[in-house]
Amino acid sequence: MVVTWQNQPDILQPSIAQAPVDANIGQINKWDVREIVQAWINLERDNHGLEMRGPEQGSQWKREFDSRHYTPFCPRLNLGLTAGGTIPTPTPTPSPTPTATATPSCPQPDGAGNDFQQATSITPDGFLNWEYICPSADVDWWQFPADAGQEITIHLGGMPQTPPADYDLFLINPSGGLVESSELWGADKDEYISTTVYVKGDYRVLVRGKGPADWSNKTPYQLSVKTKYICFDPDDAGNTFFTAKPIKPSIPIANIKNEHYGYTCPEGDEDLYKFDVSGGQNVLVTVKLSELPADYNIYLYSEDSQILGQSLNTGTADELIMYSAQSLSGAFRVHVQPATYSSYHSQPYKLEVSLFGTADLIVQGIEVTQAIQDLNNTVTLVAGKPTVARVYVGAGGIVHGPITVIPVLRSDFFGSKIVRGSTRLDRHFLDSNGRNQSQRAQFGNRDGGK
Repeated sequence: MVVTWQNQPDILQPSIAQAPVDANIGQINKWDVREIVQAWINLERDNHGLEMRGPEQGSQWKREFDSRHYTPFCPRLNLGLTAGGTIPTPTPTPSPTPTATATPSCPQPDGAGNDFQQATSITPDGFLNWEYICPSADVDWWQFPADAGQEITIHLGGMPQTPPADYDLFLINPSGGLVESSELWGADKDEYISTTVYVKGDYRVLVRGKGPADWSNKTPYQLSVKTKYICFDPDDAGNTFFTAKPIKPSIPIANIKNEHYGYTCPEGDEDLYKFDVSGGQNVLVTVKLSELPADYNIYLYSEDSQILGQSLNTGTADELIMYSAQSLSGAFRVHVQPATYSSYHSQPYKLEVSLFGTADLIVQGIEVTQAIQDLNNTVTLVAGKPTVARVYVGAGGIVHGPITVIPVLRSDFFGSKIVRGSTRLDRHFLDSNGRNQSQRAQFGNRDGGK
């Protein structure tokens, strides 16, 4: 006979047992049905099974249950039988010879938590965690931290084979909702979850047997959890001393500010940068690393690979190096290095190199030019055309210019009005072959004065 909703049998009234059930998940509710079971054993009642039913009238009549394929919090019905003496059967059986009966025992105390709130903490470093599903109906809860934008990889293997015990794997978010599950059939198939999360918090892993017989007191399962950041931006910094990326330093005295943002991603990445320091002067070099998303260190090197300074603060505190160049020149290097191999992140850090100094700079020349000029400076300047004056400076006889660009509104190379307040100046520059060139310009005031 197939029982359907239409031909369901009558239900014995009043109910055999009652228990209040609220909306909280992960709880255990019990009903004592010993009286009806004893009646079945005594053949006083026919065994047609049990029905679980809630109120079907009023505002609180509705009951919903999720299937086990949707959420790890599906309902399960476990029947417990405790012997209170000899259980009579319809056919008498010979009394067995008394023997010692071994009670199933688990080889070690349960190392995992039994519910969401009591989950045991593990480190998501990819190393194996060994634990038993023991006894029957045991569930293991684990928890680990994850950051927004991280990829979580979970592997469950080593499940018992003799006898086989099939386990399922679930990933639960910090709010208690299911993220993903792996529920393959068969103890010979490992369970695997890989997903990217976008909410920071403590995530849970739930391991449980697929059915009441899926447990073992002989063979532990093996669980590994690993988190890693997804690198969204390409690594534009150099990875070696000789491939260091050129960057421009800040010059505070000239109100020039240059900040650089970089990433140490993926795992094991290191960043190297280089910048030029001129000779013939005392320059204070400062290197500041800030807005750190993870624990990074910085090192400062000279052009010949000699270490000039380092900053090794712990955590995400700013790193700072201050070094007095003392006439040392060349292409200095900055090395941004994670404190550990796994100290990397998908979020950027900020790097600023600043040069401070009070050098006695020498004006090497002033160039007056227009957009029509060629590389050999053979084109005569045109009166009334926008003109630019460049001032070239150097220290110790080395030309480093230009350090300033002055727009000139009107020009006449041979004596007409060019810019207010200027007198005659020699125009010096280096041509394309590096030879010194010079011309003389007469500057006049706007009001006609010389």
